[in-house]
Amino acid sequence: MVRKAVVLAAGLSTRTYPLTVRKPKPLLKLANEPNLSHLIRGLKNAGIEHVILVVGFERQQIERWFANSFEGVRIDYALQEQALGTGHAVLRAEAFVKGEPFMVINGDDLLLPDALGEGAKTVPSLIVAWHHQPQRFGVVDVANGYVHRIREKPKEAPPKALVSTGAWTLPAEAMDWLKEVPPAEDGEIRLPDIMPNLVQVGLKAVVTEDGWMPVTYPWDVLLATQHLLKLWGTNRVGNLLPPPQVLEKSALRLPAYTVSVCMLRLLLLRARSIRLSS
Repeated sequence: MVRKAVVLAAGLSTRTYPLTVRKPKPLLKLANEPNLSHLIRGLKNAGIEHVILVVGFERQQIERWFANSFEGVRIDYALQEQALGTGHAVLRAEAFVKGEPFMVINGDDLLLPDALGEGAKTVPSLIVAWHHQPQRFGVVDVANGYVHRIREKPKEAPPKALVSTGAWTLPAEAMDWLKEVPPAEDGEIRLPDIMPNLVQVGLKAVVTEDGWMPVTYPWDVLLATQHLLKLWGTNRVGNLLPPPQVLEKSALRLPAYTVSVCMLRLLLLRARSIRLSS
């Protein structure tokens, strides 16, 4: 059983400027809750009892928000002072993992509880998803349900392909494997560098259809919020959002934090026009 998760929340995100000039990206709000809150609730739903947050940029904001416990989940912090790669970030949390299997997820992106729950069931595994712009991510080659290769941001990729969500469930040995990885020319140690080890033991591909949404640009905050609101009132987000309340037969009372449907659609249209023109 996997009881611990390492959440990568140290980086400075310039692609979401101006939203993240002075705020860590995992604290950007989706449906009026920091995305990191959604992730920790989803991890709790998957059976995770202890979360290690790897922090760096504006770490005090994250530490103030979550302290040492969040809704019954123990929270500890590991400091990554320099951006030296995802593998380096995971190694910063080694003291808290203590020889156990563990999950690793990015604190930036939205992952729904059902996707996290499926990922936590198998060690080792990688949550993968279909995306219409695969060249932005690591394209995953899957055969017979197992990952055989990850091609990082290839220039040529199919119009739609399976990509890595950056959500891993790893064996305890992964820490030792990472220690043996030599830094790249830029000084970084990246988590996919241990792919040969994972392929050797069998890295399960956990496919999610719509349980992952990357938050890369400012307009992605709107798209992720829209995705949550589409699922509002269903079991899939039951532990993330409060249930709708019926006041009259034809009226739903929206909590104060929600954006009206009409306004959200206008904002999304504006965001898409900016994305297309950029």
